[in-house]
Amino acid sequence: PLPPPDDAAMTGKTSPRRPPNSVRIREAAPADAGPIRRLLRRSWTDTYGVFIPPEDIRKGLDEHYPPARLREIIAGNHNRCVVAEEDGRIIGFLRLGVGPAPLPAADFRPRPARMYLRSIYVSPDRKGRGVGRTLMALADEHARRSGFREIWLGVMRPNRNAYEWYLRRGFSPREEETFTMGVTTVPCLICCKGLPARAFAVYDGFSETPLSDLCLGLFSDQTAHWRRLREAVRMLGLVVTKSFRERGLSLTVQRNPGRIASSTAAVGKAVAHRPCFLCRRHLPRSQKTILYREDFLILCNPAPIVMHHFTVASRRHRPQAFFASAKDYLLLCRDLGRRWDVLYNGPRCGASAPDHLHFQVIPSGILPLSAAAGAGPFVGRAEGVSVSIFRNFGYGAVVLTSGDLPSLLKVLDRLREALPPAGAEGEEPMFNALGRHDGKFWRLVVFPRRKHRPDIFHREEGERLLVTPGAFEMSGLVVVPRENDFFRIDKPRLLQILREVALPPRRTLGIAKRLLPDGEGR
Repeated sequence: PLPPPDDAAMTGKTSPRRPPNSVRIREAAPADAGPIRRLLRRSWTDTYGVFIPPEDIRKGLDEHYPPARLREIIAGNHNRCVVAEEDGRIIGFLRLGVGPAPLPAADFRPRPARMYLRSIYVSPDRKGRGVGRTLMALADEHARRSGFREIWLGVMRPNRNAYEWYLRRGFSPREEETFTMGVTTVPCLICCKGLPARAFAVYDGFSETPLSDLCLGLFSDQTAHWRRLREAVRMLGLVVTKSFRERGLSLTVQRNPGRIASSTAAVGKAVAHRPCFLCRRHLPRSQKTILYREDFLILCNPAPIVMHHFTVASRRHRPQAFFASAKDYLLLCRDLGRRWDVLYNGPRCGASAPDHLHFQVIPSGILPLSAAAGAGPFVGRAEGVSVSIFRNFGYGAVVLTSGDLPSLLKVLDRLREALPPAGAEGEEPMFNALGRHDGKFWRLVVFPRRKHRPDIFHREEGERLLVTPGAFEMSGLVVVPRENDFFRIDKPRLLQILREVALPPRRTLGIAKRLLPDGEGR
């Protein structure tokens, strides 16, 4: 039987997304055996003391983790042991090992190997701080890199907080055994979690490798081994651009034949009649992913607009809904850092997969508004969030700047109410978003919309322009897939298209003022 793990979430508290900066994760050494045993004693007493007598807990610890045996486990090659250390004190312990799957006694077939999470413990006075999440993410990554597609663990039935926490982490019960401490026998559920077979890496908010570096590594791997992406990247070298100046900023038009499918993507009821290309079961066999914060997959976009263009797709098939996933979006901005922009297209605002929640990621500094959006007129402050507007291109955008996540989420709730309602009840307001985190502050640019596509998109062939404005276009980079359209589009027509689908500056200013407390703002 597996010694039932413990974790920070077992108190029922909600752990933060990342551990404190003072916590250090390192490989355990035999000299750590004493501090680890003291940690186990505190953790077992705190967690199991409500249903196992103290004397049996002591006997169980001596049976499963005697000092000499613990030193042997740490020093041996059959387990990976990791500790979390804060100010020289060990506050967390993780043990992973490979073992055989159980078979009936009369079954003499070779038993397949499993990766077991044999121990995961956090000091009771350090629970609820994300240490357990950090160790769990490391366990997932170790199992995946070791070639396993599943990871197994045991949890005592009476330990409901732990069991529910593991369920939220993707585990499900598969088997049941008994676990004995001293003379107390407790039913123990053996749980399993599948790891994505396509995973290139796993990132849960506190990986030792920065998310930015993992993305670059994924791109390098995929261009080397995925022919479709390699060809798409080669075609980027043939992309042609032209630029216009408007009120001190550049507007760029890009001819990109690879974007024809996105520019003409189905909308409305037609979406339901095509396979969702962002669902895992429909991904190309060669496409790898980064499992991001358990709920998202980071993918190399096979029809890139720029080099290092990624799509971040929900693991569940659910429609585009920014406000329901605003925290995920802002955490993604923070995890990526100042070198990346994160874009969002509403379901009727340029999203090529309106039925599947996703964001896009590109290197910062490419889009004209990536650097210039903070230069607009200041409107006021709401919940400590700076509110300004952008209006250089003759249409409006609301710009929010803050270093505090809860405050920014509160203002976004107000923004949802302030934006013009969509056509159908319950439908998300029409808008695009461009966000980034500079290491200290989030800056989020929201482009309120009134139309999905301009009238010229629907005209007869010969007069038609295939332009579907999304976050790229609203941010100053307009993509056209057809060569003839590229030559036909000029500055007046380009500005007309963008202003037709967006809200004018005056209406956008009204939206911005609605975010402020009564009586404030300019």
